[in-house]
Amino acid sequence: MTGTYTCSNKSDLSKSLQTNSFTIKNQISMMKINVKAIHFQADVKLITFIEEKLSRLSRFFKRPVEVEVLLKLQDNGTSVQEKITEIRLHAPGGWLMDKKTSRTFESALTASVDTLKRQLVRQKEKTAA
Repeated sequence: MTGTYTCSNKSDLSKSLQTNSFTIKNQISMMKINVKAIHFQADVKLITFIEEKLSRLSRFFKRPVEVEVLLKLQDNGTSVQEKITEIRLHAPGGWLMDKKTSRTFESALTASVDTLKRQLVRQKEKTAA
């Protein structure tokens, strides 16, 4: 089940965490962010962090874009589980994808956003040339 929430209303966002899948529509950055947490419950801080990081990519677009974020836990046999972040960004010109693994979702997401930023700059340079 997917719910739709505006970024200004965090109380509704916290109620949606039981579904493990929800959409954030941010009218300011013209992005539709769909977050799916697989095999765990994502908290409000993590969802807010995701929205803040991805909204920085909106300066590359002139029209609305869609972003899918998959958050997974990977059990590697130790007490510490690896966190996997997959981001699929549907931008004008096609899909851009990145997958990172780290000890925290925040560091994996930051690395993915940096990679997507480089991909977007490269894509814009190709279309401008």
